[in-house]
Amino acid sequence: MRHILIFVAGIFTVAKPALGEANGLCNSDEVMIASCELREKKGRALSFCSSQDKRTAVYRFGTVLNIELSNKFSMESPMSRWVAKWTYTTYLGFRINDHAYVLGVPQETYDAKAFVEITRNGLMIMNRDCLENSFGEMNLHNDAIQDLDDDLVRGEKFLFPPVGSIEGVGREP
Repeated sequence: MRHILIFVAGIFTVAKPALGEANGLCNSDEVMIASCELREKKGRALSFCSSQDKRTAVYRFGTVLNIELSNKFSMESPMSRWVAKWTYTTYLGFRINDHAYVLGVPQETYDAKAFVEITRNGLMIMNRDCLENSFGEMNLHNDAIQDLDDDLVRGEKFLFPPVGSIEGVGREP
């Protein structure tokens, strides 16, 4: 019996640390909107997080010990959210210069996985599945999130996130 306990203790010391527990890369005073641990050797993840007052949001990419990219959003400089009405996939995204960052979270169905797409000048530079689906507060109202109507995104030939402002885009009251 003693050998079994030593073996079990060894498993816990070797296991990799949890990715910020159930909060992804969000701080303890933030609400996780969505998160994705990437299917890769580096063990990186990305998270979209909301402030408690729901006035700002932040995107973080990297590991708990090394955030490689962080971007803050506000009402003046929002991120985008689109729910595709035919697939019920929620897309969260933003642009920085010539790069577009998108996290897609499909509806909760068996074996459906969230995914990440990063493009540069319209060309795919990263397309990875998440280890599992994200179960954050995908529908959270936040002043820093610009909700896009499905017909509008389809009318723009699925350009997401949009470049600049798209006429007819609004926020829910």
